[in-house]
Amino acid sequence: GESLRLTERQTLEGGVVSTIWDITDDVKNETALREARSVAEAASTAKSEFLSSMSHELRTPLNSILGFAELLQRDKKTPLTDAQKGKLEYVLKGGEHLLHLIDDILDLSRIESGRVMVSPEPVGVAEVLAEVKSTLAPMAERAGVALSVEPLPAGMPEVIADRTRFSQVLINFGSNALKYGRAGGTATLTVSLPSAETVRVSIRDDGIGIPKEQQEKIFQPFHRAGQETGPIEGTGIGLAISKRLATLMGCDVGFESIPGVGSVFWIDLPARTAPARTASESSRAMLSASALG
Repeated sequence: GESLRLTERQTLEGGVVSTIWDITDDVKNETALREARSVAEAASTAKSEFLSSMSHELRTPLNSILGFAELLQRDKKTPLTDAQKGKLEYVLKGGEHLLHLIDDILDLSRIESGRVMVSPEPVGVAEVLAEVKSTLAPMAERAGVALSVEPLPAGMPEVIADRTRFSQVLINFGSNALKYGRAGGTATLTVSLPSAETVRVSIRDDGIGIPKEQQEKIFQPFHRAGQETGPIEGTGIGLAISKRLATLMGCDVGFESIPGVGSVFWIDLPARTAPARTASESSRAMLSASALG
């Protein structure tokens, strides 16, 4: 039941020196670690399959609830009273929140089970920022937060990323900046070049910030930095998804936050090594995309 490692070497005098190590504990530890890893992987797979299955099961009746609620809202033959419409709004709002939670759980379970594929390709940052701003604009208007995009640096290169997932990460960061921002405040998308090989895209807000004791867990699933019982709706999954998607693309994410002052979240992407666009070309592309939005 013991494991030994043997080495032999010849001496100049023609003899042999044998060295024996007792590696029994090392082998046992390695076996235990391998078994523990196998159990953990099986548990993770089972959890992901359970979340995926339950999410699909919940989606079907929830879609029915939302569908019939919308039919009641639009019924012109027997219109609802103002009081009934107000109560129905709560049903729709709650249902949409649950649907968003289910979508986030499905995304997370797909990522954790390795079923999410990314397709890195050259992507123009200006175009993505214009799309993100257009997507977030209605939410910014409702929140009373001024959303803006700063001019891009001169000689802005393209980045290597999955365009859809890159946009998803920025939308997650942006929606948090708006939800936890201040009415009358600002949220600003900026681009910087920390190095010749890296492009950093950030979104800065002047909102409530994140308590220092909560910052270490901010990218963990279902963690909402102490806002779990607050009035702001959320799932606590968006940042966890963003970090995992960034990792899949070979990118890094990070943040800085000062309670009561605001936060800045960023994603660092690899710059394309091909010739960079000129600043005027990037600006024209962003203006064109904004016009289309």
